[in-house]
Amino acid sequence: MATTTTPSTSTTPSTSTTPSPSTTTTSTQAPNPSHPPPRSRWNLWIQAQIWRTLMQLGLSLHKLAPPRPPSPSFVRLIPTTTTPASTIALLFYVPPSYSPTSPTHNPAKRYPTVLTFHGGGFTLGSAADDARFAAALMAHLDAVVVAVEYRRAPEFPFPTAVEDGADAVMWLGREAEGFRLDRGRVGLGGFSAGGNLAFTVALAVGERVRVEAEMVGEGTVGVASADEATGRERVVGGEGKTVEKRTRRAAVTQSTSSSAHNANAPPTILAILSFYPGLDYTLTRSQRASTCTRPDLTVSPVLTSLFDESYIPPSSSINLTHPLLSPSHAPSPLLTHSLPDDIMLITCEHDMLRAEAERFAERLRGLGKRVRYSMVEGVGHAWDRRPNMWQEGEGVGVVYGEVCEALRGVLEGV
Repeated sequence: MATTTTPSTSTTPSTSTTPSPSTTTTSTQAPNPSHPPPRSRWNLWIQAQIWRTLMQLGLSLHKLAPPRPPSPSFVRLIPTTTTPASTIALLFYVPPSYSPTSPTHNPAKRYPTVLTFHGGGFTLGSAADDARFAAALMAHLDAVVVAVEYRRAPEFPFPTAVEDGADAVMWLGREAEGFRLDRGRVGLGGFSAGGNLAFTVALAVGERVRVEAEMVGEGTVGVASADEATGRERVVGGEGKTVEKRTRRAAVTQSTSSSAHNANAPPTILAILSFYPGLDYTLTRSQRASTCTRPDLTVSPVLTSLFDESYIPPSSSINLTHPLLSPSHAPSPLLTHSLPDDIMLITCEHDMLRAEAERFAERLRGLGKRVRYSMVEGVGHAWDRRPNMWQEGEGVGVVYGEVCEALRGVLEGV
């Protein structure tokens, strides 16, 4: 299976002012009289239950394919901060060296952490769906993987999933020492809707950290892209370009050291890993599908309409350019200061979401981010999740391995 690394399109970075991540404003799309009337939340819930059952049956076959995915090492329930208050589950997958009985166990070691967010249009799926990817991460990194069981639509529409993800990141930052985690080396990853969350959760965390810093009079602090957080020293070079004087290893070492000496330090997100995400909800599904060369490989309109109506109720007044919904429309200062410097973005050749991801990758590069973009050729959306009890999807192990090695280079500073 081949991949390519050159985005085909680009956009001009936005510099406009947008609402803060906690603000909801009027929708930017006018009602379309050709669309059928919106379904009731009860109707959507019934359909979601049916599709959740069918999806779990399909994933049960997928999980039978060798190599078998691991079960979580342990599970923790954490409180949420949004209304209505609830709890969500965090599924922990730990490497062999984490166990006290392992010959390589080191009680002083603090592990980098990768949080993952599952796909399913914010409506289907569960945290356990990414177990095979968790296994790949542990095979290539000596890291702890935490899969987030965020609450799903239609029961919990936007922005609940984003806020649950941000709650998970902040909770792990506070509880890092108890789990022997290095709060200075955190990565966020996800698939499809979870790929969107990898970006939007980082934006939400950046906003929370900024607000908390202002409340204690420390000024504005971002996540890993802020020089103060990473330990990078920047100077202006020739032609006004900003260059880094410190190596990536020095930045990781500085981040780890500062976190170890400050139990209240916020988590430092060093990287984002996003598989075939949807990033621009101002586009209609027909507009997205028009960019796909193989419409037969796109997600069924039956499912996409269920996803969209469940996550973004038609009766709501949500701005479709909201940064926590459509990160590709986030203002440049927010992307610069709240997203980490290292971003890995993987798309599928015959996916209706590919074009918007390519445009976003190009925009992030224009903002100075180190973007590792790759496209898996000849496949459609979620090719790595096809129900098949005999073998995993074509080229999945190769693609997962390449991405995990790239992530290891960031989290371990190599």
